[in-house]
Amino acid sequence: MRLKFWKRSAENPSVPLSSPTALADLFGDAFIPTGSGIVVTRKRALEVPAFWAGVQFISNTIASLPLKLYRKDAQGGRQDDSDSPMGRMLARQINGTWSSHKWRKWSMQEVLLEGRSLTWIDRDNLRLKPLNVSASAVRKNNLDEVVFDTEGRSFPSRDVIDIPWMLDDDGMDHVRPLRTHKEALALSIGLNRYASNFFENGGVPPLSLQGPINSEGAADRAANDISQALKRRKNKNILVMPAGHELKQVGFNPEQGQLIEARRMQVEEIARILNLPPMFLQDLTH
Repeated sequence: MRLKFWKRSAENPSVPLSSPTALADLFGDAFIPTGSGIVVTRKRALEVPAFWAGVQFISNTIASLPLKLYRKDAQGGRQDDSDSPMGRMLARQINGTWSSHKWRKWSMQEVLLEGRSLTWIDRDNLRLKPLNVSASAVRKNNLDEVVFDTEGRSFPSRDVIDIPWMLDDDGMDHVRPLRTHKEALALSIGLNRYASNFFENGGVPPLSLQGPINSEGAADRAANDISQALKRRKNKNILVMPAGHELKQVGFNPEQGQLIEARRMQVEEIARILNLPPMFLQDLTH
């Protein structure tokens, strides 16, 4: 429950506001710092192609499945009730703007990204309304009933379609996938960023410029000139250096760092997170 984390951090004088837990509570689940310094958000996680492919595959597949409604009969069996007003709503249009396919796809996306999806059952108007999970909190009221607080209202659990990925220790709050697997996703984001920077810099690993540089301004100008020359060289493998200057590699190149192997390994890691075979993430290596 988000209120539980708040009491453990921002309102606790022993926990500094620079604490990752406090920052996450102040700024929400969109702010998930990692040990590498990379902040994992929904948007950044979806920029990882393997994670994008997995979320799309699962949500599209679930949304495309047929949805039938059944009603219990007097003998304890079930009768097909798909042609009732409720059945038609679930299978076609849940409200004035959302189709059933759109709602089911959104629900699975929320489960995979936020760890839970919540939908309010408006029984009076016979419609469903998706709720914002990231702005919701779950608690028990004075009658020991589970309720969801969001959008300035409290919704009892009996009026909510609640689909959690995994429940937390208290049996009410949910585990957030982006927070739980933040380091694995941060590594994937970092590998993408490194590869992008590497090719943006002309395919040259980090370098150190050594030579007679007498001021900070001269160092900045020299570094900028070398960077621009590397980007302009295209197919030319010769770079002319001023007399007395030398370039030395200070980082590893992708081959030494096994960048391709590392990125392929991250596809397998994301497949494990989503519990999917790698082929469903478009990894046809095996």
